[in-house]
Amino acid sequence: MLSDALKGALGGAKDLKARDQPKVEKVASLVDQLSDSPWLKMLEDRGSVPADAGLSRLIDISNKLQKTLKVQGQGKAAKTLARLQSDAVGKLKKAAWARVKQRFTDLGLPEKSYRRLKQAETDPHKLLAKLTTRRAESYQGAGDKQIKEWLG
Repeated sequence: MLSDALKGALGGAKDLKARDQPKVEKVASLVDQLSDSPWLKMLEDRGSVPADAGLSRLIDISNKLQKTLKVQGQGKAAKTLARLQSDAVGKLKKAAWARVKQRFTDLGLPEKSYRRLKQAETDPHKLLAKLTTRRAESYQGAGDKQIKEWLG
């Protein structure tokens, strides 16, 4: 029924053109910053790490390796790996929040919303993914209430 209604509504239109969508520049992955990380080097030295692994996959690999090291009696190596993981994830989280804040500034979104999201301990990586979509461009200058509905 809906398709018939659309066909009927568009039946006489011959010069329809798609609207130009604003280009959203791709944001480089934050995981790329780990290339020189001691944590990633230790993971690579101890086993295979997929080249396209995301942060959650790297954390899973690291946690499994920590358990394996503990079982093998290498508690010191497991603690070192845990510390390196914590440091690397912390740096990535800090970098993600910096990009989120920059994106808020670029879109003219209220700083109040940014602070609320940060205090709620929202995952900055997921938030950054939402802020780098075409839909995010349509929220330029939105108020706190709209942002709360959209981003949580």
